[in-house]
Amino acid sequence: MSLPLALQASRRILTRERPYLSAIVFALSPIEVHGLGTLGVDARLRLYYDPAVFTQWTAQELATVLYHEVLHVIRDHASRCDWRDPQTWNVAADIEINEDIMRESIWSLPGNPFLPATFGLAADQLAEVIYDKLPAAQIGNMDVSKPNVGAGVCGSCATGKQAPWEQSLENSAGTDPGRSKADIEVLKRQVAIEIRRAMATRGNVPGHLQRLADTIGAPRVDWRKVLASEIRRAVALTAGDTDFSYSRLSRRRLPQVVLPALVQPVPDIAVVVDTSGSIDDSLLQRFLSECSGILHNLGSFGMSVVIADAVIQDVVKDVQHVAQIRKALKGGGGTDMCVGIEHAQKLASTVIVFTDGYTPWPDTPPRANVIVALPKYGDVDRVPKWARKVVIDG
Repeated sequence: MSLPLALQASRRILTRERPYLSAIVFALSPIEVHGLGTLGVDARLRLYYDPAVFTQWTAQELATVLYHEVLHVIRDHASRCDWRDPQTWNVAADIEINEDIMRESIWSLPGNPFLPATFGLAADQLAEVIYDKLPAAQIGNMDVSKPNVGAGVCGSCATGKQAPWEQSLENSAGTDPGRSKADIEVLKRQVAIEIRRAMATRGNVPGHLQRLADTIGAPRVDWRKVLASEIRRAVALTAGDTDFSYSRLSRRRLPQVVLPALVQPVPDIAVVVDTSGSIDDSLLQRFLSECSGILHNLGSFGMSVVIADAVIQDVVKDVQHVAQIRKALKGGGGTDMCVGIEHAQKLASTVIVFTDGYTPWPDTPPRANVIVALPKYGDVDRVPKWARKVVIDG
């Protein structure tokens, strides 16, 4: 299907101003959807459009909306959505994008796109951090039957989940097949190459695109999946432990003999959050975001949280929501995760420590399984060998 003249014009504007995005912009295949009210892109790079917007938006606004959708693709928002609620995640991803777009003075999004100020949030935060701060109840009341320009419903390019107005994300007969995941990865790598080339010759590449060029196509491990894997591994090890206990009697019966039953301990988790002076607000919010993910993955298993710097500041048991942790945050002094681990292992069989690594560690391995999650700029090398180390690279 040929691209309407209005979309051709918007594509020309976008690729003139941001030529290094051309590989993805020209890969979008158009699909007309009357009543859509905007543009949307799915996870196969199919561009859905409502012809009505051509008379409602200026060419510059149309180009800006196209830019917005392309940024969802190259920022890999679909896979970053992961376990999160798609609707709330789409809002968080839109805020992340819109803030950067609006700083580029040449662009203009139509309507009232979501920005950090829309929800009273601080600027310059990743979508993962924004997601954890959004009022879920308010987001849940939004109308998701149609896309919304920069305001929460953009398509599966943002969430990875098929929207009601999209064609099947599977290879279905009679539909535009779009692009495969492998094709899209190749296109993203080409964009990264062109951005780096422009950085060396043009000198006017926006900072957020320069940062993207350093991550697109670079060999990396999804540290969130690694952390989830380590948690599952530790829980599985605990769940596999068995012992005999007289708290439950065996079904076997011998004359005048009481036999113990074989019991299986219920695995549980304790999290230690480092709140020392070296932990800034951004990193602390990252820790809270990951705590939210742990709660999601644990299901029915229990979770306690130990707040510590050089001393135990607070202990929260039976945590069901990250808001319980946020209320307990206090500290700001020195750092000694030894005290946090010592207390946490009394509460659970698996201990996860969120820290920057600039801390003393226990001289001997704790009784509990210990996972240490820390940023790549932290003191990674000093994490003890008895701990499972996960480096946060985002």
